[in-house]
Amino acid sequence: MKIIKLVFGIYQLILALLGLFFAVFAIIWSVILFTKTDKIIWKNWLLSYLVVIFIVIGVIYCFMNSLRYITGKKEFFAKMKGVLVLSILSAIFLTAIECVLFKQVVGAIQLINQQNSLYKQMAPEFTANSIDGDVYRLSDMKGKYVLLEFWATWCGFCVKDLPNIQNIRDKYSSDELVILGISQDSDINRLREFIEEKQYTFINIYDKEEKLSSLFNVSGIPMNFLIDPEGKIVATNMRGEAILEEMSRRLR
Repeated sequence: MKIIKLVFGIYQLILALLGLFFAVFAIIWSVILFTKTDKIIWKNWLLSYLVVIFIVIGVIYCFMNSLRYITGKKEFFAKMKGVLVLSILSAIFLTAIECVLFKQVVGAIQLINQQNSLYKQMAPEFTANSIDGDVYRLSDMKGKYVLLEFWATWCGFCVKDLPNIQNIRDKYSSDELVILGISQDSDINRLREFIEEKQYTFINIYDKEEKLSSLFNVSGIPMNFLIDPEGKIVATNMRGEAILEEMSRRLR
């Protein structure tokens, strides 16, 4: 029985340390959202903040019980009722949430380095409606470069790149370049509010059901595609200065 308690205590301690790491990371990220980005972004993360609070509570109970089991001193926190039960529930919660977070971290790393399977292939034909009600077909844009920018207002990294997209829109004529922002937002009114507030003039398509995202094999955002005048995808996943350099190289 002592060995089982020791093993469980060590397991809870590991969970507590990992939970503490994720909580600190989330707090730092929250500070960035509050000070560096728009309010409309962090409002979408309110549920995540609630999860962080539960993580912190779980870390506390797991840490308390791990001290009791590892040291063998039952007098630790003896006056606090329900430490064992709450620590077990916390362990279950932390195990589940940390598995999800680990999967997201791995996915984020893969997203940074992803090379879309459609790269150097002909872009698939599509028809889509903009949030203003206009219809756009890829075949109608032949002879022009087409930039597809997959994003959402809740995606901090996406929003960070949007000023570059607008700079490109301002710099190049619509006769040589069409820019389609493809939003995965769940609320079109929120999307319209954000675009109006930021005064972005590039075309935006509401892709709530992610049909275009599926068509272009987009596994995560931000993601973009540059389609040449012949309809071939010549660049993908351009971020920061890279997208400005790519457009400058191709459009002069």
